[in-house]
Amino acid sequence: MEESAAGSRKSGALRDALVCLVISTIMYRLSLSTFLFAAPLMIYTIRHGRGRVAWLFLLEAAIVVAIELVPRAEALDPLTLFALAINLSLPLSLLAAGIIWLFSERHSLVARIFMSLLPMCLFALAFGICYAADRTLFAELYGYYENVFENGLGEVLGSVLPNMDYGMMFSVFLSALLSMALPLVSVAVCATAFIYETGLHSREGDWEQRIMRYEFPPDFVWTIIVAYALLLLCHFISAVPLFVMIIIMNVAGLFTVLFAIEGFSVLYARLGRRMRRMTSMQLFIVLFIVAAVVPGINFIVIFALPILGVLESFFDLKKSGVGNEDYS
Repeated sequence: MEESAAGSRKSGALRDALVCLVISTIMYRLSLSTFLFAAPLMIYTIRHGRGRVAWLFLLEAAIVVAIELVPRAEALDPLTLFALAINLSLPLSLLAAGIIWLFSERHSLVARIFMSLLPMCLFALAFGICYAADRTLFAELYGYYENVFENGLGEVLGSVLPNMDYGMMFSVFLSALLSMALPLVSVAVCATAFIYETGLHSREGDWEQRIMRYEFPPDFVWTIIVAYALLLLCHFISAVPLFVMIIIMNVAGLFTVLFAIEGFSVLYARLGRRMRRMTSMQLFIVLFIVAAVVPGINFIVIFALPILGVLESFFDLKKSGVGNEDYS
């Protein structure tokens, strides 16, 4: 009987692993859910533990590499390989972040987020070193992506602005994209972690209250104040190199995302007073859909949450939203 039960558990774990791999791969292929594709692999550990989860992540990484590599297999020149590395940096960073999150539960929330962002930072550092070592290759890579931009998004913009300078537009687009790289990855890490943690703790009676009570130390607000002060200062100093500006914008964006977490806690605490049956996951799904697909309103959501988080550092917004409980 024991051998039969063990065999049943093993076959169930294998079946669940295959299901999670399939769901994760489908999410990776769908543009809207790409940033969350590591979540099914993390949820697998809730039922089966973390014993062999590393192999599951490695299998998904191999699948992602194959998906990106096969269309380029006929021409693997240095330029194609470098473009492939750039395309793989995001999904591999998110998979690595998932592993780090699973095995860093003893650390604080902010520490776990910073640790989970290390893989993406290492990719950026590696690309920076390669850029310094071979600028000719990067010039070719820049031209390659400029052509992709012109043949894709450029055609759409060209129908609206027929006299548009594609080169200048691509330069602006690339600078904006690089400036948002770390914030976008941090959003993906935080959203994936929230899905996992909610699945892990959802049966605990105090989980929703813990989300309502969460707040940063009062002095933490100076991080975002200093980051935006430096960003504002750079606008008045014309000699600041572009890469320094991009780094500062990434740092400011990262702290904006962190305070959006506290803003989410504030919003949930205040809404929870009126809609007691609403869960944090339901609110998360609503905000995710609005921020992703509703034009105009999405900017309100994106900027309102960090502002709420910063204001919470100066005013006790939660207390008015959730009775008279002590959230210190």
